Amino acid sequence: MGHHSHPNSESVITANHEVLASIVGSIHGAQEVAVHHYTKSFRGFSAMLTTDQAQQLAERNSVVSVFESRMNKIHTTHSWQFLGIDYIQQYNQLPMEVKSNVIVGVVDTGVWPESHSFSDSGLGPVPKKFKGECVTGDAFTSSNCNRKIVGARFYSKGFEAEFGPLESINRTFFRSPRDSDGHGTHTASTVAGSLVANASLLGIGGGSARGGTPGARLAIYKACWFGGCSGADILSALDDAIDDGVDILSLSIGQLQSEPGYFQDPISIGSFHAFQKGILVSAAAGNYFFPRTATNVAPWILTVGASTIDRELQSNIYLGNSKSIRGFGLNPQKMESYYGLIAGSAAAAPGIPARNARDSDGHGTHTASTVAGSLVANASLLGIGGGSARGGTPGARLAIYKACWFGGCSGADILSALDDAIDDGVDILSLSIGQLQSEPGYFQDPISIGSFHAFQKGILVSAAAGNYFFPRTATNVAPWILTVGASTIDRELQSNIYLGNSKSIRGFGLNPQKMESYYGLIAGSAAAAPGIPARNASFCKNNTLDPTLIKGKVVVCTVEILVEDLTEKAIFVEQGGGLGVILIDPVGIDLSYQFAIPATLIYQDAAEELQAYMATEK
Repeated sequence: MGHHSHPNSESVITANHEVLASIVGSIHGAQEVAVHHYTKSFRGFSAMLTTDQAQQLAERNSVVSVFESRMNKIHTTHSWQFLGIDYIQQYNQLPMEVKSNVIVGVVDTGVWPESHSFSDSGLGPVPKKFKGECVTGDAFTSSNCNRKIVGARFYSKGFEAEFGPLESINRTFFRSPRDSDGHGTHTASTVAGSLVANASLLGIGGGSARGGTPGARLAIYKACWFGGCSGADILSALDDAIDDGVDILSLSIGQLQSEPGYFQDPISIGSFHAFQKGILVSAAAGNYFFPRTATNVAPWILTVGASTIDRELQSNIYLGNSKSIRGFGLNPQKMESYYGLIAGSAAAAPGIPARNARDSDGHGTHTASTVAGSLVANASLLGIGGGSARGGTPGARLAIYKACWFGGCSGADILSALDDAIDDGVDILSLSIGQLQSEPGYFQDPISIGSFHAFQKGILVSAAAGNYFFPRTATNVAPWILTVGASTIDRELQSNIYLGNSKSIRGFGLNPQKMESYYGLIAGSAAAAPGIPARNASFCKNNTLDPTLIKGKVVVCTVEILVEDLTEKAIFVEQGGGLGVILIDPVGIDLSYQFAIPATLIYQDAAEELQAYMATEK
């Protein structure tokens, strides 16, 4: 697994460069391609190599394993009492100084040190055994470490080697241990957060919040950026954490797909070396409940699955007969009056069976009408984009096979539907469904298997490639399937901006609400809430804008990433008192959204014109 007997880190790096040089041709070339050197707790390196170079490296007798660095995914106030932690007599009998000598290393998205969960009140000096550092950076100084957060580091070389500089991704981030995501702050406080009284979620579920061992110390290792964690960076974090002297390692991250072999998984490899040094590694089993999707299952890892809770967040129904019915939900908004009730089954639209009125999804209706919908005149969405709607072959007939429920489609049901459809005599099969993760082999995929038998009977099978645009995420790619990717449209749903200088800028969106007057403009970056960097505020995310600055104005926001929920930005602006939103999207094409308040999407050329107007007009 990479154990070494070199006397120091420098000798490990030299040896690594010599191995790399034998593959790339020179020591200088080896230095150029190296990304990380793992020198403290085990020997290894990550480097930018071609497939052929990686294969040459793997064939060397001294090399244990060579594998591609893959991205890992980042996977309550009352949990620990429920698990019985407070009732472990041996733990409660430990003196405080013993409890507070425990150091937990958290590999995640970083930490927000100002949270009350990281108060060091009542803690003694940092344990002398800890050799870690408090690495400074964006919005993170040495004063952000204390007797609770005893160390903090961050790692980005692996991520940037794969995706380019962090700055090029155009999302909120801190090049430091500070957490811009929230996941690492949450997991660190769950493990060892200090006691915080009167905690709640929007006033719901109030109580005292604390971590499992509130007297323990935290060492933060930020190896995740924008929801993804490079395997190369994770290994570097684990190498440091072991050498720093942590007692426990906590990781709530794991593979996006089923876990590779132990010798190809960076968490497994790093955890093995931690285990050899007597460090307990606790890692999340993942967020999927489907069979065979658990991750971090190496025998030297304590694999932790999600639990339930021992309380109810009630949202009761109060009837007109003075009785109440117990319900559950998070409802910070209260209904102050009584209103009429009607069953969904009693409110079915014309032609809709009562049983289906309340549980239909709409996806199947949409896909069926897209394929073979009859001509419908004067169709529109809220009066926008009016025209005649029809399917690709409006004269074709439709045979419907419902195999999906609540957004999920069982493979067993899909195969049964395909079996029937083939026997029924259809000419074409259309499926806009696919695997949640990368597709298995053709012989393990029900769509692939059923489609093969359809193909043998002369039936064309057309199936969607999926909704993800990232590399290697296409589904339904068996050679006997016509795999269809998303297309564009040949019209624009305009929502233009009318400026005070009588000029207009072309924008796009679905706006049934019209603004009848002119309102002031303000850039999100110019309306940052106290303590929020201007760049972060430009994305108009939750709690980044100052309500006193945006009230009664139209706010100009920047789109952060291609896959984010743009409609949330309008909600956050509305909550702050803003009246409208202009979204600048440098790369978006053929996308239109409906927002909570008047809003429009503009592209880079229009954004430059708008910014020039805002710079000159007051």
